[in-house]
Amino acid sequence: MIAMIPNFGGTTLIFDVAFGVGKAAVDRLAKDMAVELRDEVIPVTSLYPGVVLTERTQRAVESRDWAREVGIPLVNVESPNYKEMAIVAVATDPENMKKTGTFQVVAELASEYKFTEEDGSTPPSIRSLRLR
Repeated sequence: MIAMIPNFGGTTLIFDVAFGVGKAAVDRLAKDMAVELRDEVIPVTSLYPGVVLTERTQRAVESRDWAREVGIPLVNVESPNYKEMAIVAVATDPENMKKTGTFQVVAELASEYKFTEEDGSTPPSIRSLRLR
């Protein structure tokens, strides 16, 4: 399996033009690779994580920019490992070719494949969060 990690930033303005164009390009790469690798039975899937607690996010929380500029409660943030669990779940699914050429939301895959964050929590789908 080949997993790409773009996000909804490729479909709508989130940060800036460069961010969006980069995410859109990764998504398009996954879709085109899925077509070319279908006969080889190699699934290529885009995974859309939610808001991820990266070092950048952590700095924004510490500086209080997070509350002012983003405002999403940290309980709704995903760990960087959450998408990795999604990759393993899809990669080991015997029917993973059904997902080739598509995008899959990490939190929705967690619900489908029954995995959780290390603390047992299940962040909501990015589709359900109100983003500014």
